[in-house]
Amino acid sequence: MPAWIRRLRARLKYRHFEDDLDEEIGTHRSLAADEHARAGAPAADAGSRAMRDLGNVTLAREDSRAVWLPALLQQFVQDARYGFRSLRRERGFTTAAVLMLTLGLGLVAIGFTMYYGLFHRPWNVPDASRVFLASVIQPPGPGRVDDGFTYAGFKLLRERAKTADYAVAMPNWHRVSGPEVVESPYVPFVYFVSDGFLETLHAPMQLGTGLGSRASDDDRVAVLTDRSWRNYFNADPNVLGKTVKVFQTDFTVVGVLAPGLDGFGPRRVALFMPLATAPLVRKDSPPSTVVLNEHSCCVSLMGRAREGFTRDQVREELALLTNAERAERGLAPVTVDLFGTAPFDGRGAPTGMMRVIGLIAAGVVLVLILTCANVGNLHLARSLRRQREIVVRLSLGASRPRIIRQLLTEGLVLAGLAGALAWLATMAVPALMELADEWPDGMYVSDWRVGALTATLTAIACLIVSLAPALQTTRVSWRGAAATISARTGRTRGVLLAVQIAIAMVLILTATLIARGIHHAATSTSDFAMQTTIAARVSTRDELTRERFNAIWSGLEAAAASSELAIGIADVIPVSNLSGISTSVRPAGTNIDYRADLMPMNARSFAVLQVPLVRGRWASDDSRAREAVINELLAEQIWPGADPIGKAIQIDFDDSTVTIVGVARNAHLRYLGEIRPLVHTPPMRVGMPALLVTDSPDVTQRLAALVQGVDPSLRLVDANSLAHLARSTLDNALLGAATAGALGLVALALAVVGIFGVFSYIIEERRREIGIRLALGAGRRDIRRSIARASRGALVGGVAGGLALSAIVGMALQGLLFGLSPADPISYALVAVLLLAAAIAAMYVPVRRALRTDPAATLRAE
Repeated sequence: MPAWIRRLRARLKYRHFEDDLDEEIGTHRSLAADEHARAGAPAADAGSRAMRDLGNVTLAREDSRAVWLPALLQQFVQDARYGFRSLRRERGFTTAAVLMLTLGLGLVAIGFTMYYGLFHRPWNVPDASRVFLASVIQPPGPGRVDDGFTYAGFKLLRERAKTADYAVAMPNWHRVSGPEVVESPYVPFVYFVSDGFLETLHAPMQLGTGLGSRASDDDRVAVLTDRSWRNYFNADPNVLGKTVKVFQTDFTVVGVLAPGLDGFGPRRVALFMPLATAPLVRKDSPPSTVVLNEHSCCVSLMGRAREGFTRDQVREELALLTNAERAERGLAPVTVDLFGTAPFDGRGAPTGMMRVIGLIAAGVVLVLILTCANVGNLHLARSLRRQREIVVRLSLGASRPRIIRQLLTEGLVLAGLAGALAWLATMAVPALMELADEWPDGMYVSDWRVGALTATLTAIACLIVSLAPALQTTRVSWRGAAATISARTGRTRGVLLAVQIAIAMVLILTATLIARGIHHAATSTSDFAMQTTIAARVSTRDELTRERFNAIWSGLEAAAASSELAIGIADVIPVSNLSGISTSVRPAGTNIDYRADLMPMNARSFAVLQVPLVRGRWASDDSRAREAVINELLAEQIWPGADPIGKAIQIDFDDSTVTIVGVARNAHLRYLGEIRPLVHTPPMRVGMPALLVTDSPDVTQRLAALVQGVDPSLRLVDANSLAHLARSTLDNALLGAATAGALGLVALALAVVGIFGVFSYIIEERRREIGIRLALGAGRRDIRRSIARASRGALVGGVAGGLALSAIVGMALQGLLFGLSPADPISYALVAVLLLAAAIAAMYVPVRRALRTDPAATLRAE
């Protein structure tokens, strides 16, 4: 145990240290005097001789104090005790300051807890630092299609790798039910894993065993997580050997994982099953695809580095073996990289999510600054009531550093209480995440990192809320001190009030702009028939050969052409999460790439969507014709001012060359927020088809009957209007709007409290002046104007600063505004009215209290 901790414990134990020290010195003096008396010394000389024997008692006292407690720490303890007493006498100020600081510090601490869980916290397995995820970096150039690890490549790795042990996991959503619960509408995450997956992770079991070597689809076994064991089997200790149903397929339970191991990724996992059994559950799922065709892409590869090997050595061997397997199949080499197991460790979140994360982080920091400014303003206002104390202490000889130290200690006490409460608030994050029923246990936990961040922010908050008031209130002499303090604190209060108003304006305007942008996207997209178009994906549970797959496509195209309904067939569904394929194109004969989105659909799809041609004609529905239609934006980018009809482009997605036969009008077919460069080809049959039809009574039933007539195994999936499906592209914006709105309301409440506090203290400071002016006949309107003028500079400065910051923030938010201008006048007008109403409400009570001042009582006091 460090020496200073022992001293502190001793100091806390011996609260009457000085008395104990006096008693001990007196005891030693008495013993020495008794010895001299027994030796024959006169009684009068015995005491003097004893004092000479003891030597310098003052130095002895200082040495004893140094043993028990350093002087600086002793002074801090004394200042802290005085600060506690002072703050306890002002319970209203203390409560308000602690609650506001707790709000700011708590939001930052909770935000950091969630950020660390998403970007840095590894899987909850033994020796997690040696576990990694592997990824293939796509090669540049034409033919840029999905590329990654294959099941066959994984088998080769498992046989030849010397530096690491590898395993494969293929996640999917499937309905799960057990004997203790009925099947719920919630579709959990299940993992199809290679044999030895749990053993590679060293995942501990509380019941049974792992999956072991299960390479056959006859091994219909499953390992439950602790939560699934409790949910589906009511924590039955005899669960081994019982059956759990996954998408109507029975699996035998062979083990239960230890608690805290319910997630190997960003989602909570219900159970683990052998990858070989995936086709038994659902043949058209991605796990089934990689099992039925071991060279198909892609599997999720993870591994554990063996003892004595670094991650760089693992990466080099993995790249060598992967490219050797690819060379045998005639594929180009790829670059391999390794990442940690946190959801976004080293890889980064999607762009839309990163915008929202950045928005949340900025908003939380602004709220922390706002709370510190608010508490700092309360400190300054409180200094007006401590003028007498400060002036008396200065006039009695107290040094300025001594008083500053005392005031900073009081601020540290406040910030320390708030920091402790904020850190306790992070303990509730795991429980809150459980309400979502999808986040893994242990992903968002509060640990020493959160505590260290909270402690650091507490120290910074202490300086922010205490240093300026301490410097202002001690920069005076005792003569004329009151006027000096009032003038200086008044200016500082104005600056802090302006900061509060500016921050509140930025946060409220951010929420308003995003909400207006979502409304704009949902209501003003009129360049195609989004509201009246129904889209559905065709699906089947049967295993399809290439011949049957092509027959379904041909049958649906023929049925759609002969139907009385106008039915478009496409590979994609506009304005949804399946709205296009990102690729690049280049004009034939050049090496200049242009980013574009590929949207394969037939000519009738454009009629359903009501997207007209600007020039040329629609491409032939026969893909062998190699024709394409582009939109106006792409035509202007590649051939500005020229006619693109008849020109050829090369599409990187499939390395094909097509001839431009038409130019379609620009429309928000890919994203509601922006118009993207688009290339429209006939359907490429990259998956099961999507059907587009104009909405009408019973159209979904008629479409389902048409699909069943082509093949009885076919069914429609997610048949809905494009307006409804487009909401899936607004998830990030909705989260951003909700977050900004919540932070904006918090900022508005804090700004109201700040304005109320400033005006209350202004009126308290000028109460005598107001009473005298009322006694001399001043009108109440004049008093109101005088009070308003006192903070006019702060209000104007805050609004001006808020407008400047809002303009910058608005430009940064363009990706979440869906075409709405960052300088939207309606948004600014709404925010201005809201802030004006809040300011009036905050000023109403203090001004009304000032106007009730009794002039006679004021004159009698004079």
